[in-house]
Amino acid sequence: MPNMFNTVGEYLVIFIAITVITFIKLLITPEGTPIFNVYRTPSSLHWLKTGVMFIILSIQKLQRMLASTSIEYENLETPQLLAHDNAIDFVYFTACNAEGDNFTASIARRSSSLADAHLFLKLPSSSLGLMEHPNTPSTTFSTDKSEFHAEGLKMISVTPVKKWKITYDGKMRATADSSRLYSIQIYLTFRSSIPIFDSVVDIDSFLTASAISLEPWSVEYFQLLNKKDRLHYGQFGELSGKIVIEGKEYTLSMDAIRYRSYDANWNWAVVHRSVVHYLTAENGDRFIIGKESMPITLSNLTWGFVYCVREKKTYPLQGCNFELYQHGEEEEPPMDYAFICSAGELRTWGFLCKGSKFDRQSAVCHSNQSGAVLGVLC
Repeated sequence: MPNMFNTVGEYLVIFIAITVITFIKLLITPEGTPIFNVYRTPSSLHWLKTGVMFIILSIQKLQRMLASTSIEYENLETPQLLAHDNAIDFVYFTACNAEGDNFTASIARRSSSLADAHLFLKLPSSSLGLMEHPNTPSTTFSTDKSEFHAEGLKMISVTPVKKWKITYDGKMRATADSSRLYSIQIYLTFRSSIPIFDSVVDIDSFLTASAISLEPWSVEYFQLLNKKDRLHYGQFGELSGKIVIEGKEYTLSMDAIRYRSYDANWNWAVVHRSVVHYLTAENGDRFIIGKESMPITLSNLTWGFVYCVREKKTYPLQGCNFELYQHGEEEEPPMDYAFICSAGELRTWGFLCKGSKFDRQSAVCHSNQSGAVLGVLC
């Protein structure tokens, strides 16, 4: 039988024909139905779109490096101007140690005289179990509009990006017995020499590109995605000091994470679900691992950071197999589950999380109850 193709040109024609047919097939292949009608799945053009976005995001990072421009976080530590009714100015602390002590508090300033805030505390040595602010599950607190103050809870930046003071003087109750209020005084100091990580600028480019590629692209979509008037950054550190419960003093030293956020026009209703894990390994490595679903922009975003104590360096999360739709989408979130993540030179970690229904922190976001927060101590 004679050869069907005798020249390079003939092979080239066949190659081009196959390429065109494949591309047309990709274009006409319909996208899959989103999981639970929320979480978009990869389309036939997923990897092509991911590659395009990865190149764009990489170029943007390179441009920032060459321009030698950096965000002056020191100027963002103080309360920011809230010009819009939906503007939000947010500070959040969470901390724990090997003894089981846990502290979580936040204040989100609004343009009105109200703030979204919450306060939780657990000291095993007190035998009181998990404690919460009496307002809980509501997060609506009266506030000083010009400071991070909310009904006895105060957060003050002492030295920008290095030191914060957290104080509270008021009542709290045990979640196991809400009938009694305890007199509580909190005097804690957050300290850190670890550099800031920016959840917008420093997030892994491939994870971001992959999340963007899941969504239908349009001019309107990229206009939403390119919203400029927001910031979201964090920092690993230590939280130490004392807490006084009914006159009895407890001294604490805990690994901590601080978050600082600002958005000129924020609405909790845009968040379908968000799960964030704050973890500390036995060797001192710190982890923040997040999974978010905001269908208006990114229905399935993975993000996070890992601080390596030995190297004294923070790496962006590069991958994680935790999926929101597999954990409590239509039922109570599970107490026991596991997942794997990776970051920094192909290093991989596995986590087994075991929680208790008695250590659940529950709160409602904002005065219109547009969302709920559930925290579990593991």
